Amino acid sequence: MKQSRLSRLPQLVRSIFLPRKSAVVAPGVEPVNRIASMENQVAGSVDDVLEQAVDLTGVIARLRSADFETSHHAAIELGRIGDRAALQPLLDVLANTNAFFHPLVRAAAACSLGQIRDCRATDALIAATADQSAEVSEAATVALGAIGEVHSIEPLMDIVANKNGFFLSPVRQAAIHALGQFHDARVSSMLLAVSMNDCEDPAVRQAAKEIDRLANHR
Repeated sequence: MKQSRLSRLPQLVRSIFLPRKSAVVAPGVEPVNRIASMENQVAGSVDDVLEQAVDLTGVIARLRSADFETSHHAAIELGRIGDRAALQPLLDVLANTNAFFHPLVRAAAACSLGQIRDCRATDALIAATADQSAEVSEAATVALGAIGEVHSIEPLMDIVANKNGFFLSPVRQAAIHALGQFHDARVSSMLLAVSMNDCEDPAVRQAAKEIDRLANHR
């Protein structure tokens, strides 16, 4: 007799899918029949979980495709899946140690890290805000706002201040919106100052006004 996929799993894994016997016994139902019925009910769920694990491995593998579209789509898909098992592969893409990845693939990886929202990505994203690619810099900035780690506040404020003139307006606007996720007196003071500075970039100034207004209506 062919075993179900559930019966072939280790007991510990099976226990995740099958509740304890005492919790589901119905009057007049034999234990053997009850277990068989339950295995039929959850077999589809087990298959789904196993297939998702296989799919995740395949998507991660596609990150290193030489084809831009394939690699780019994989980086986006990992954010949609939201599994923390993709954290390190996405960090590797972002770091781009071997200069293999297209900037837009790296930007997509930064976005996906923001969707996964694992605080372990914070330091790498902070470093990526200073990337030579504006797309990567902006995506990393947005991701920092999504993750919301407190120690990213000062780097985000530095982007807004832009003392060395490195950051483009869209990146500075992204930093302002990211800072809007934090309840911090330093942030409020800076946004107010930027919003009232007539010499500031109009788009940056408008972004500061919008976030300051939203903060005051919370």
